[in-house]
Amino acid sequence: MKSLRLALLPLLAVILASCSAFRREGRTQAETLLVTGNYLDCRLLCELAQYRIKQPVILFSTDLDGSTQMFFLPTPQKPDINPADKFGDLITFVNPKRVVIVGGAAAVPEKYIEVAKSLSTVHIIDGHDPSKCAKELGFLLNQKRLHRDFDDFKARMNDRGISAN
Repeated sequence: MKSLRLALLPLLAVILASCSAFRREGRTQAETLLVTGNYLDCRLLCELAQYRIKQPVILFSTDLDGSTQMFFLPTPQKPDINPADKFGDLITFVNPKRVVIVGGAAAVPEKYIEVAKSLSTVHIIDGHDPSKCAKELGFLLNQKRLHRDFDDFKARMNDRGISAN
């Protein structure tokens, strides 16, 4: 009987450890959630930041008919398409310490910025000057080379004839 209890003890530990992912308080909290629009400068900056800090990105894309799609990128290789009205649910699921809106209201519709403000601490980085935006995001994320990498990639893209205009 005693040997049976000793044999089942590791099994019980494995079961309890696997169930901890389903408890809200036991789930890992994301440090930063980056939110931006589907614009060249904003997207490039967020993808460079995501590569460095390994945090999720939400990308909003407005279609020609005015409808908005939302793409959740937990990793750069695995985008997940979600209805835009589930934005609040997605923030709650990711549970970030802060939400960074890259590009401001020009990149992310205002109603989604308000939803983010109601659920988390929000930092808004305006996208009028992409290089300044990259410096500000790099400072906020403690990634000193982010703006240099951004400027380098922008120069490479311009050399190949790709521009945001």
